[in-house]
Amino acid sequence: MGSTWFDKTGLPKRITLNPEYRTSFALWAATLLHEMVHVQQWKVPEKQMHGRKFQKRMKQLAARGAFCGLW
Repeated sequence: MGSTWFDKTGLPKRITLNPEYRTSFALWAATLLHEMVHVQQWKVPEKQMHGRKFQKRMKQLAARGAFCGLW
């Protein structure tokens, strides 16, 4: 659905969203928020990309209403 691209040094450079999912604004927006968390946590090792810190941040966003109307 989405990807965050990093350069050789590990810095985030680009987020891409699969255009096939553009038919659903909610899915596209939730995917973008998901990828933005990866950018925010760019120093997290790849094997921990969806680990405890990622889950905590996603829950914080949900608690603040970031996903209201999306799911």
